[in-house]
Amino acid sequence: MLPHAKRWLEDYENFKINLQHSQHIVSGKLVIGTSHHIGLHHLAPVLKHFIQAYPAVQLEVHFVDSEKAHKAVLDGDLSLAFVTLPPVYDKRLTYHTLWSDPLYFMTGTLSALATKSNVTLEQLARYPAILPSANTFTSQITLAEFAKHNLKPYATMSTNPLESIRMLVSVGLGWSVLPQTMVSQDLERIDMADNIELQRYLGVVINPKLTQSSSVTALLDLLAPIE
Repeated sequence: MLPHAKRWLEDYENFKINLQHSQHIVSGKLVIGTSHHIGLHHLAPVLKHFIQAYPAVQLEVHFVDSEKAHKAVLDGDLSLAFVTLPPVYDKRLTYHTLWSDPLYFMTGTLSALATKSNVTLEQLARYPAILPSANTFTSQITLAEFAKHNLKPYATMSTNPLESIRMLVSVGLGWSVLPQTMVSQDLERIDMADNIELQRYLGVVINPKLTQSSSVTALLDLLAPIE
């Protein structure tokens, strides 16, 4: 029995060494979500760094609205998601703020609003607006500001991707609220009477009840310096 016992002990030690080694290798499939805006304007450097640092990870990126991404993370369909953080957090999820993303009232350069000064919210509410659908966090932030003054914007069109809204505003179909990252030469910041700056935050959301894979932990560790 002794030779068999020695062989078993050798195999056991080798197994422990291999297991410890495998724990240091970040691999496997990682499915994440991101809003279109974050994916286009913030996420590329992060993912590039992650792919270079962990080439064994099979990364799958889904572009999804922030509101839908919350449900996907809650249901376990996404390991994590980069989203516009909601005005009120879901207590079942964990959030990490990564980027501040102030919003500004913008219009096309040929719009009548582009030449006006000291525009009040009451005046702005009379002009056509192009806003994301009311269930989006960005729209909720905008509508809340008008609601403070018992006002409601005159929204003639609604579309969720901010890139689509930027295009519609640039051709003169209405004003909107857009982040600084999307300001271009065919847009003009509206000169508001009150220095109103709407603030939203972008970050990552995870489900704390789900066991985190090594790839999720590695990505969160990589994001830590941004916070």
